[in-house]
Amino acid sequence: ACVVTQGFGPDRPRPNSLLYVRDEVKGEALWFSADPAPDAWTRTVLGDDPERAPVADYFPPRGDEPAMVAPAPGLGIELPTLTVVADRTRGDVRTVRFRAESQRSAWRLQVRLPREPLAACTVGGTRLDRAALAEQTGGADDVVLHHYGAGAFEVGCEVPAGTRLPVDVAD
Repeated sequence: ACVVTQGFGPDRPRPNSLLYVRDEVKGEALWFSADPAPDAWTRTVLGDDPERAPVADYFPPRGDEPAMVAPAPGLGIELPTLTVVADRTRGDVRTVRFRAESQRSAWRLQVRLPREPLAACTVGGTRLDRAALAEQTGGADDVVLHHYGAGAFEVGCEVPAGTRLPVDVAD
């Protein structure tokens, strides 16, 4: 026997989403939601008619698809840390190894790197060369790596010697 139900109602409420983002570079914080419209819960921070804007800078999987966005207060949440473990250059290749870690035991860490100029990244002992990174990103400009679970994770990146490697980490 099988029972199939669909739809939402008082006994089966529709799930909703609300994400808090603090951008230290821009010096701003915001709320955003991918929901189609504010509900009683999200309206408390998004308002009745929130702006719709792309949020790919903060949540790359959305791409250019807009989300509801509203300014948020600074909540004093500890930022994740990024520690350079090793940085060496041999010939024309610079290898940078770093550790990303949540200071508040967040369930997920996200590291974002520009796909260019990456020659390769090593994550969890697996080396991803330029072709694998391009495939992983689906052709997007950024490589986004996710770590699920408490604790730190290490990433090693190879770039041309003398190249700056911007790294964005979020939890």
